[in-house]
Amino acid sequence: MSGKRLKIFAFFCIGIAAVCIARLAYIQLNPQSAWQSQLEKIRTGKHTELAALRGKILDRNGKVLATDEACFTLCIDYRLARLGDERFWRVQSLRCESDREREQVREKFQQDYNTLNAIIAKCAAFKNCTTEEITEQLNRQINDPIWQLRFYLAGKRKYPKQNFEAAEPDADKRLLLAAQVDIAEMHQPQPLIRLENDDAVLAAQLKFIDTEGVQILPRSERVYPYKNSAAQIIGWVKPWNPADENEANGYSLGDAVGFCGIEYLCEPVLKGKSGRIVYNLDNEVVSRTEREFGSDVKLTIDIELQQKVEKLLKNPTLYPTFGKALGIIVIDVNSTDIIAMASLPDFDLNSARWEYSRLLADGNHPLLNRNLTETYPPGSS
Repeated sequence: MSGKRLKIFAFFCIGIAAVCIARLAYIQLNPQSAWQSQLEKIRTGKHTELAALRGKILDRNGKVLATDEACFTLCIDYRLARLGDERFWRVQSLRCESDREREQVREKFQQDYNTLNAIIAKCAAFKNCTTEEITEQLNRQINDPIWQLRFYLAGKRKYPKQNFEAAEPDADKRLLLAAQVDIAEMHQPQPLIRLENDDAVLAAQLKFIDTEGVQILPRSERVYPYKNSAAQIIGWVKPWNPADENEANGYSLGDAVGFCGIEYLCEPVLKGKSGRIVYNLDNEVVSRTEREFGSDVKLTIDIELQQKVEKLLKNPTLYPTFGKALGIIVIDVNSTDIIAMASLPDFDLNSARWEYSRLLADGNHPLLNRNLTETYPPGSS
């Protein structure tokens, strides 16, 4: 009898082992398995972003009107930057059930919070400004965009067919849902201060050499070599905002997107696509997605003629109504190409993004291209 029981027990153990082996094989070999994706996450280590390069805007002779150039920025770890945002602390408070737990949370992050304050003080001294200005810049450039993306994704995932605020009117509940969203940018250094030249890069390296959570990293930036010339035609770019676009459009946080002018009209042609190299825990490449470069756009404008026209219009001795708003177009009568299109007053494209509020409020409306927004009889002045 005992022998029979032993055989039954042995068959039972073999059966259980067979089921476990079969299940393990299914998890390992089935690429669609949910567990397989979890295993991949465990095996995956760091990743490197390959920045997309936007196409150039050229004049009729191939002169560059807009291009991406390499620059260096002082970057701060988001692990520290998040502590300067009230939304982070509000989430921690909502997750606690007692004042004692809230005090423990404060104690947990106190050292990192002190590190952040030290970094802000150093940045203020480096830029010769106040700590309040650096804190405002930190939230505007880093925390606000990241939280905005997290809110956007939380709403799309929880209420894909509805407006997030309408579907969930409780602000705290929306905040908690957004706090559950983890995005790649939260695990990467974020740019805080642009370093204008080699001297600034060297000065930053010396000042922050022993500062935890701060790095000097290269990145690309959109540059307009001719500054004010043909400003309304060329337009400029802004950081991608998830609220302006669909989620599955190939953009990620930090990408530039055309805001107005040719930059906006030719966005599908100019925009590139970021790539990524993913490593495992042994620093071996797991996957590599190559970046795609944007295509160039060539205009009929002759930028040298454009500059000459603008210079004449800005000369008070040649133009008696100097200072008033005006527009002028020069057309090649043989080809009908527009070779110059001046609109005054103008503005510097390299600083337009930061001065947008001032430009928008300007009574002379420098953002308008008067050749396109007004109707004039041919040859009128």
